Amino acid sequence: MSSAMKLPRLSSDGYPRRKDHVVWKVLGNKGVLLSLESGEYFEVNPIGLTIWQRCNGKETLLEIARLVAKRFRAAPGRVASDLKDFLVGLERQKLVEIAQRPTLHR
Repeated sequence: MSSAMKLPRLSSDGYPRRKDHVVWKVLGNKGVLLSLESGEYFEVNPIGLTIWQRCNGKETLLEIARLVAKRFRAAPGRVASDLKDFLVGLERQKLVEIAQRPTLHR
């Protein structure tokens, strides 16, 4: 499925959640993500790390975008667009899933 087909699911009320097969660690102000499924690892910058840490299935995309905009003093519209692009990439790599309802356990 192409990322363009997934974009409609990334509405501001979607709930991103890290997949269980991904382990991660904070290294300085960056993060390293390792997919135990594919064996691939990914490095994320401070903004990506902030987003990753909030992908708990309990916060909406809008809530995460507001937090990132405030923390990094960035324009909310730009943050929302970049957040969606970042999450499409994570979803393409099978690192996150976007639910329409919050995760109740974890």
